[in-house]
Amino acid sequence: MPEEPPSCAGQSHHNPTTGFTESAVSLKQPEIGRLVELLKVLDAIPTEGETTVRVDDSLVQDLFADPSALTNVYNRDPARFHQLIHDDVAAQDVVAQASRRDAVNKVRRMLDDDAYFDSLIETEGNRSKERVWQLLFERNPWMLGVSFPNQLLTAWSSEKLEQVVDGFDVSGPGKRTDALMRTVGRVRSMVFLELKTHRTGLLGAEYRSGCWPASSELSGGIAQIQGTVHRAVTSIGERLQTTDEYGCDIPGDFTYLIRPPSLLVIGTLAQLQSPTGGDHQDKIRSFELFRRSVIDTEIITFDELYAKAKFIVDCGL
Repeated sequence: MPEEPPSCAGQSHHNPTTGFTESAVSLKQPEIGRLVELLKVLDAIPTEGETTVRVDDSLVQDLFADPSALTNVYNRDPARFHQLIHDDVAAQDVVAQASRRDAVNKVRRMLDDDAYFDSLIETEGNRSKERVWQLLFERNPWMLGVSFPNQLLTAWSSEKLEQVVDGFDVSGPGKRTDALMRTVGRVRSMVFLELKTHRTGLLGAEYRSGCWPASSELSGGIAQIQGTVHRAVTSIGERLQTTDEYGCDIPGDFTYLIRPPSLLVIGTLAQLQSPTGGDHQDKIRSFELFRRSVIDTEIITFDELYAKAKFIVDCGL
């Protein structure tokens, strides 16, 4: 019975067509895996200049077997690793997805952990509960962008969500909106957002048996944002020309204000349940009937916004 050939064998034969002797190497596991890892490392080693670098398979094994070794290599030249990640489209996707997941986890903790949210009021919000949420959305405008029912939204400004909207240049003294965004597409429309907090009440005291009116914060928030929209339309008109950093018009870049929609983010649906989690059907009925009767302003709760953002992250969208 013939012996099994070695796992890595060099062979050569004469090719009568070319007249040359050709060499071939046959590889089997584990040599194939070691070669692949070696090639991965070689790809990240700079070849410019006259520096000679010797890398053998033992170095590859040491790097991949010892996580601290990789950390040491990273610490020696983090800028190069950053550049490699920047140039790798797949790596950028991973980093962006990780950042979004961290943001979603932070929202969940803000909703569930009162002590944590209170600490953010002092450290980030300058004692303003609304400011805590506004800062989070400024860092993650995609959350608000996907919260609108029918269209994708993008922030009006990459620097700041809050904008003054009583003026043709959307600047200067005037009425402020917590977040100014616009729809995506060939024809873009302005969208106004008002942010309360997850602790803001949705309903007031029972008015009649089984009937719960909207809270003063909910009805007041609607009046506030609709007043802002009215002032903007009156001041700006139905179409706003976008300008560049020099104040010049950007050709063909307009945003429309034709009955512009608005979004109010307020409270949580847990307020419509008992402490044990049971549904309070009269409260649910009252709230849902109320928000479906409001024209031009969508009402979404913070836990609904969180659920949509978590779904998008979990699905890798």
